[in-house]
Amino acid sequence: MGGATNICSDKTGTLTENRMSVVKGLILGKKVSTAPDQTLIGSLSSALKSELSVMLNGIATNTQETSFVSLTDQGIWDFKGNRTECALLVLCHNLGANVSEIRESSHHLHTIPFSSNRKRMTTVVSSQPGSAIVHTKGASEIVVSLCTNWVTETGISPIDEPSRNMILEYITSLAGEGLRVIALAYRNIQTDDEQKIAEIAEDELESNLTLLGLVGIKDPVRASVPDAIRTCKRAGITVRMVTGDNIETAKHIAHECGILTNIGIAMEGSEFRAMSEEEVVKILPRLQVLARSKPTDKYLLVKYLKNQGEVVAVTGDGTN
Repeated sequence: MGGATNICSDKTGTLTENRMSVVKGLILGKKVSTAPDQTLIGSLSSALKSELSVMLNGIATNTQETSFVSLTDQGIWDFKGNRTECALLVLCHNLGANVSEIRESSHHLHTIPFSSNRKRMTTVVSSQPGSAIVHTKGASEIVVSLCTNWVTETGISPIDEPSRNMILEYITSLAGEGLRVIALAYRNIQTDDEQKIAEIAEDELESNLTLLGLVGIKDPVRASVPDAIRTCKRAGITVRMVTGDNIETAKHIAHECGILTNIGIAMEGSEFRAMSEEEVVKILPRLQVLARSKPTDKYLLVKYLKNQGEVVAVTGDGTN
């Protein structure tokens, strides 16, 4: 470690505090610029209240059982488990849902766990006899690409090209503020047979979804990080961010940390892994952010740096 010339760092929980909170979003077609609470419910029609129930049930059931939140005596939320999921669970509580009761009363039929490659999680729970609901949450632009409908303020509508452009622009605007953007979606299927559901291909199960909402989650940069980055630079150490997050979110946080400079390159993993080693070597000195990356992208980056004689330290979890 003492001889490191390059550091490849994860973002969440390493450069940031891993203290998540939902601060704004697009909920059932309604843009909310503050943390959503029960005042939102009063403005909803009965049909939209039904869709809100679907969204809250989806959050409660399509999160790991090891993720849960509780209020301390000081009125502060205590997080246990995955911090992003905990922020969603707090949203549930703020919107009047009892997460424990929902979890206890729900019958899980099938789960496709989150992975760094898929960047989403799906859980199927029984609804009425002979049918079930597929709940999907994950990286916003990825989940939105699986949606053909969305819940608007007037009900469920097809996602036409103008609507899709508006949704993607909103994702970009939230990410540009440094927020992690999570999409929540669902679909109904006409079976509650566990074996049949398990045999459905993932691509088919997660197709034709209905978008319920987008939430922007804030995770502050650790106060000590910008100074630590400056110290590294003075010592001749190059620090790069390698994250699974949206590129706009990553760029904002990287700027705030002092990692991304005006001449630096921020790139998505899909573009990076399509390049030859010769092409990568040409941009390595300026490559400062690798976003929406997979574990294999990090491996390639470290491999290419080592081939150039660099001593590479890797820190963080998630993609790293």
